[in-house]
Parts: sequence; structure tokens; C-alpha cells
Amino acid sequence: MTLLSAADQDKLRESFGEMTSKVRVLFFTQTLGCETCLHTRQILDELPALSDKIAIEEVNFVLEKERAAQYGIDRVPALALVAENATGEATDSRIRFLGAPSGYEFISLVQAVLLVGGRSPSLTDENRQKLAALTRPMTMQVFTTDMTALSAGGQPRTRNGIREPEHHRLRGRSHRVSRPRAPLPRHRRAEDRDR
Repeated sequence: MTLLSAADQDKLRESFGEMTSKVRVLFFTQTLGCETCLHTRQILDELPALSDKIAIEEVNFVLEKERAAQYGIDRVPALALVAENATGEATDSRIRFLGAPSGYEFISLVQAVLLVGGRSPSLTDENRQKLAALTRPMTMQVFTTDMTALSAGGQPRTRNGIREPEHHRLRGRSHRVSRPRAPLPRHRRAEDRDR
């Protein structure tokens, strides 16, 4: 069963047709202890069917620790995008995805694959000038929150009336981030207030 509608598949085929080089997506995974690895695999399986320039290579995080270290991967699921030229020579794009690329992250993955595959970036001249002015290497990290974890009113979803912990609402559940919360007001009984 495909996750993408026929219309979405057609649009992606058209976009992937603009690629000038092949892209290999290294999928770092493990069988046990990874709740979102199977879901990530299902998402990635959609891509090669849409373009012969996209290949998925599964890398066992547990058995291939040195390869994971080579790409700076320290958790799963994780993706590393690698460009391949006409002679098959691989070049690391240094683009990484941690967690399952679903929801808005799928769009980011598609844009990254297109960029690594040779599609020209859609940067303004002003942004190109700013990038050209950089004099030292920089690391950019983008953090996203799974917006599907919020109800229509923007409130955290609950399960059986119990609010899910913050870290369970983050994409992939692999990032254990706790957010500071204000202490809850203590309600005193009427007789305690009189004291």
C-alpha cells in the first residue's frame, strides 16, 4: 500500500525529473528499540518508485557503528544524503535527518533530495550574497515539532484524558526533550485557607 496519493506521486515524479545526478539516501536503522524505524522505512520506500535517480541504502546502526560514526549518526532512525556523479563517485552532502521524515519533514526531505540531486536552490540573490560572505564553516541545525500531535485547537493531545509527556509528542520519539513547566497552583481546602 502506498502512502502517497496518485496526484502526489505524479507531482513528485515531475519534480524528481529535474534532478541531474543520482542521490543515495543512507537509512540508519536498527531492528530492536526503534519505534519509528519501520514507519521511516515505509516513507523511504515511496521514493525509488518515483525516480530511477533515487536509491535507498539501509545501514544497520548496531552492526555498522564505524559507518554511522563516519556520517556523524548517533541515533536512529537517521538519514544521510549522498550525491553520486556519472562515474559513481559519492559525495557526502552533509545533510542529515534525525527521526521519521513524516508530515512537514517529508517535504523537507523531498527538497533536500532535489537539492543534492542537482536542482538549483531557490535562494534569493540577497541570501546568496550572505552565504558568499561567510568566512568560516558553519553548522546549521533545524528543529521541528510534530504538529500532528496537537489537536485542532492547538492543545496537546491526550490519551484517555491523560496528557502525553512532552518528549512523546516530538517526531520520532528519539529526542528526549523536557520543557520547563510552571508549577501548578496548590488548591487548599476551605478550612486550611482560614488558618
